[in-house]
Amino acid sequence: SLILMADEGGSVNNSIIRFDVDGSERMRVDSSGTVLIGTDSGDSFNANALLRAQKASAPVYIQIKTDNNQNGGLLFGDTDDDFRGGFIYENGNDALAVYANDAERMRIDSAGDATFSGSVTVGNGTDTATHIAIKPADDTTAEDLQFYNGTTRVGEIGTQDTTWLRINQETAKNIYTP
Repeated sequence: SLILMADEGGSVNNSIIRFDVDGSERMRVDSSGTVLIGTDSGDSFNANALLRAQKASAPVYIQIKTDNNQNGGLLFGDTDDDFRGGFIYENGNDALAVYANDAERMRIDSAGDATFSGSVTVGNGTDTATHIAIKPADDTTAEDLQFYNGTTRVGEIGTQDTTWLRINQETAKNIYTP
Protein backbone atom coordinates (compact mmCIF):
# COMPACT_ATOMS: atom_id res chain seq x y z
CA SER A 1 0.00 0.00 0.00
CA LEU A 2 1.02 3.55 -0.69
CA ILE A 3 -0.50 6.19 1.55
CA LEU A 4 0.05 9.87 0.85
CA MET A 5 -0.77 12.30 3.63
CA ALA A 6 -0.66 16.03 4.04
CA ASP A 7 -1.02 17.58 7.48
CA GLU A 8 -1.88 14.33 9.24
CA GLY A 9 -2.54 16.14 12.51
CA GLY A 10 -4.82 18.77 10.97
CA SER A 11 -2.73 21.66 12.27
CA VAL A 12 -2.42 23.53 8.93
CA ASN A 13 -5.43 24.84 7.01
CA ASN A 14 -5.86 24.30 3.24
CA SER A 15 -3.24 21.55 2.89
CA ILE A 16 -2.70 19.97 -0.53
CA ILE A 17 -1.09 16.89 -2.01
CA ARG A 18 0.76 18.00 -5.11
CA PHE A 19 2.05 15.84 -7.96
CA ASP A 20 4.94 17.29 -9.98
CA VAL A 21 6.49 15.84 -13.14
CA ASP A 22 9.70 17.27 -14.62
CA GLY A 23 9.55 20.17 -12.18
CA SER A 24 5.98 21.27 -13.01
CA GLU A 25 2.76 20.65 -11.13
CA ARG A 26 0.51 18.23 -13.01
CA MET A 27 -2.16 17.37 -10.41
CA ARG A 28 -3.23 18.28 -6.90
CA VAL A 29 -5.72 17.14 -4.28
CA ASP A 30 -6.82 19.90 -1.93
CA SER A 31 -8.12 19.69 1.64
CA SER A 32 -11.74 19.45 0.44
CA GLY A 33 -10.96 16.39 -1.70
CA THR A 34 -11.13 18.28 -4.99
CA VAL A 35 -8.80 16.91 -7.69
CA LEU A 36 -7.28 19.34 -10.20
CA ILE A 37 -5.57 17.87 -13.25
CA GLY A 38 -3.48 20.40 -15.14
CA THR A 39 -2.92 23.96 -14.05
CA ASP A 40 -5.43 26.34 -12.47
CA SER A 41 -5.57 29.63 -14.35
CA GLY A 42 -7.31 31.32 -11.45
CA ASP A 43 -10.70 31.29 -13.19
CA SER A 44 -13.44 29.93 -11.00
CA PHE A 45 -14.62 26.37 -11.26
CA ASN A 46 -18.05 25.30 -10.08
CA ALA A 47 -17.71 25.03 -6.31
CA ASN A 48 -19.27 21.54 -6.34
CA ALA A 49 -16.96 20.09 -9.01
CA LEU A 50 -14.76 17.47 -7.38
CA LEU A 51 -12.83 16.70 -10.58
CA ARG A 52 -11.44 19.66 -12.48
CA ALA A 53 -9.30 19.63 -15.61
CA GLN A 54 -7.66 22.65 -17.20
CA LYS A 55 -4.84 23.23 -19.65
CA ALA A 56 -3.62 26.64 -20.75
CA SER A 57 -3.97 27.54 -24.45
CA ALA A 58 -5.17 24.09 -25.53
CA PRO A 59 -8.33 21.97 -25.63
CA VAL A 60 -9.02 19.69 -22.66
CA TYR A 61 -10.71 16.29 -22.87
CA ILE A 62 -11.51 13.55 -20.43
CA GLN A 63 -11.25 10.28 -22.33
CA ILE A 64 -12.85 6.98 -21.44
CA LYS A 65 -11.34 4.11 -23.41
CA THR A 66 -12.49 0.48 -23.40
CA ASP A 67 -12.04 -2.67 -25.46
CA ASN A 68 -13.82 -2.45 -28.82
CA ASN A 69 -16.64 -4.73 -27.61
CA GLN A 70 -17.20 -3.03 -24.24
CA ASN A 71 -19.24 0.05 -23.29
CA GLY A 72 -17.86 3.22 -21.72
CA GLY A 73 -19.56 6.28 -20.35
CA LEU A 74 -20.50 8.69 -17.62
CA LEU A 75 -23.03 7.44 -15.09
CA PHE A 76 -25.06 9.57 -12.69
CA GLY A 77 -26.70 8.31 -9.53
CA ASP A 78 -27.88 9.36 -6.11
CA THR A 79 -27.89 7.92 -2.60
CA ASP A 80 -31.03 5.90 -3.37
CA ASP A 81 -29.95 4.54 -6.78
CA ASP A 82 -26.44 4.08 -8.19
CA PHE A 83 -27.69 4.66 -11.75
CA ARG A 84 -30.28 7.37 -12.52
CA GLY A 85 -28.93 8.50 -15.87
CA GLY A 86 -25.89 8.98 -18.00
CA PHE A 87 -24.18 8.81 -21.35
CA ILE A 88 -23.12 5.36 -22.54
CA TYR A 89 -21.12 4.76 -25.71
CA GLU A 90 -21.62 1.26 -27.09
CA ASN A 91 -18.39 0.40 -28.90
CA GLY A 92 -19.78 -2.87 -30.27
CA ASN A 93 -22.34 -1.07 -32.47
CA ASP A 94 -20.98 2.51 -32.40
CA ALA A 95 -24.05 4.04 -30.77
CA LEU A 96 -24.41 6.72 -28.09
CA ALA A 97 -27.27 6.24 -25.63
CA VAL A 98 -28.53 8.92 -23.24
CA TYR A 99 -30.31 7.77 -20.11
CA ALA A 100 -32.61 9.72 -17.76
CA ASN A 101 -34.79 8.48 -14.90
CA ASP A 102 -33.16 5.05 -15.16
CA ALA A 103 -34.18 4.44 -18.82
CA GLU A 104 -32.77 5.04 -22.29
CA ARG A 105 -34.33 8.27 -23.66
CA MET A 106 -32.22 8.99 -26.75
CA ARG A 107 -29.94 7.02 -29.06
CA ILE A 108 -27.67 8.16 -31.88
CA ASP A 109 -26.66 5.22 -34.05
CA SER A 110 -23.57 4.75 -36.21
CA ALA A 111 -25.33 6.33 -39.22
CA GLY A 112 -26.09 9.49 -37.22
CA ASP A 113 -29.81 8.70 -36.92
CA ALA A 114 -31.34 9.82 -33.62
CA THR A 115 -34.18 8.02 -31.83
CA PHE A 116 -36.03 9.61 -28.93
CA SER A 117 -38.41 8.05 -26.43
CA GLY A 118 -40.98 10.54 -25.24
CA SER A 119 -41.81 13.94 -26.68
CA VAL A 120 -39.50 16.37 -28.44
CA THR A 121 -40.17 20.02 -27.71
CA VAL A 122 -38.73 22.80 -29.87
CA GLY A 123 -38.62 26.20 -28.18
CA ASN A 124 -39.81 27.24 -24.74
CA GLY A 125 -43.03 29.06 -25.66
CA THR A 126 -41.42 32.48 -25.62
CA ASP A 127 -39.11 32.19 -28.65
CA THR A 128 -40.26 34.14 -31.69
CA ALA A 129 -38.18 32.34 -34.33
CA THR A 130 -38.41 28.65 -33.43
CA HIS A 131 -38.50 26.23 -36.37
CA ILE A 132 -37.52 22.76 -37.45
CA ALA A 133 -35.50 22.47 -40.65
CA ILE A 134 -35.00 19.31 -42.68
CA LYS A 135 -32.01 19.81 -44.93
CA PRO A 136 -30.72 17.09 -47.25
CA ALA A 137 -27.16 16.93 -48.46
CA ASP A 138 -28.28 17.91 -51.99
CA ASP A 139 -31.39 19.06 -53.86
CA THR A 140 -32.01 15.69 -55.54
CA THR A 141 -33.19 13.90 -52.40
CA ALA A 142 -36.76 14.20 -51.12
CA GLU A 143 -37.25 14.97 -47.42
CA ASP A 144 -40.14 13.85 -45.26
CA LEU A 145 -41.49 13.30 -41.78
CA GLN A 146 -42.82 9.77 -41.37
CA PHE A 147 -45.55 8.75 -38.92
CA TYR A 148 -45.89 5.25 -37.46
CA ASN A 149 -48.46 3.28 -35.51
CA GLY A 150 -46.20 0.73 -33.87
CA THR A 151 -44.04 -0.53 -36.72
CA THR A 152 -46.57 0.31 -39.49
CA ARG A 153 -45.98 3.55 -41.37
CA VAL A 154 -49.33 5.35 -41.49
CA GLY A 155 -48.39 8.61 -43.16
CA GLU A 156 -45.80 11.15 -44.11
CA ILE A 157 -45.42 14.82 -44.87
CA GLY A 158 -42.68 15.76 -47.27
CA THR A 159 -41.59 17.12 -50.60
CA GLN A 160 -42.13 15.39 -53.91
CA ASP A 161 -39.61 17.67 -55.55
CA THR A 162 -38.42 21.19 -54.91
CA THR A 163 -41.86 22.78 -55.48
CA TRP A 164 -44.49 20.44 -54.00
CA LEU A 165 -45.53 19.47 -50.49
CA ARG A 166 -46.77 15.87 -50.29
CA ILE A 167 -49.10 14.57 -47.59
CA ASN A 168 -49.36 10.79 -47.93
CA GLN A 169 -51.93 8.93 -45.89
CA GLU A 170 -52.02 5.22 -45.13
CA THR A 171 -54.11 4.69 -48.29
CA ALA A 172 -51.09 5.86 -50.32
CA LYS A 173 -53.10 8.70 -51.87
CA ASN A 174 -51.10 11.87 -52.25
CA ILE A 175 -52.50 15.31 -51.60
CA TYR A 176 -50.57 17.94 -53.50
CA THR A 177 -50.62 21.66 -52.80
CA PRO A 178 -49.25 24.11 -55.36
